[in-house]
Amino acid sequence: MDTIVTSYSRGILLPSVSSQRSSTLVSPPTSFSASSSFKRLKSSSIFGDSLRLTPRSQLTAKKAKNSGVSTVTKCEIGQSLHVKETREISEGKMFSPGNLRATFDNSEYSKLIDYYVKEKNTLRYTGGMVPDVNQIIVKEKGILTNVTSPTAKAKLRLLFEVAPLGLLVENAGGFSSDGYKSVLEKTIVNLDDRTQVAYGSKNEIIRFEETLYGTSRLKNVPLGVTA
Repeated sequence: MDTIVTSYSRGILLPSVSSQRSSTLVSPPTSFSASSSFKRLKSSSIFGDSLRLTPRSQLTAKKAKNSGVSTVTKCEIGQSLHVKETREISEGKMFSPGNLRATFDNSEYSKLIDYYVKEKNTLRYTGGMVPDVNQIIVKEKGILTNVTSPTAKAKLRLLFEVAPLGLLVENAGGFSSDGYKSVLEKTIVNLDDRTQVAYGSKNEIIRFEETLYGTSRLKNVPLGVTA
């Protein structure tokens, strides 16, 4: 299924709210407030399931008229200016590394960061998850990583931080991973479930999974197919 994410200059992220509009609203890079972005995300009925298996009535996808392109829904607040449409996230020399303290006792994560540095990739990291993911979608390249270690535990919450942004990235033609699988495939058990994560192009996620765990589920998956 072909998917797309449309970017606007102002707005909020409400990926699970049904609307008669047919695009996803992406907060601009200048808006660093993420706390209100998901305040209407309904979660009580999806515990024990993954977001990819959530009933269509709760996680709506629509087709743009006469285009044949499926889109996640948009909820508009105020006036918005159409910026661009993203259908694919490609590999590019841009990285946003979170939780770098984990490199102290996670040698695989340290190797991954060393790779980005040796390849002279451009560091683009604000420390804010929404703007960092937004730039991947708008620039159509790059990777964001937030990895754990024995002493640097996961801080990002699956239900209302990691998964909603994973939904946006994957609908924009990118991929997400917790090291083993898409974050949309993870089973939701508790409201406070936390996880490590990476968002980016297919090749970036393959490198992420192989560096950390020696193998990748995406190795033999054709581009455009969700795995």
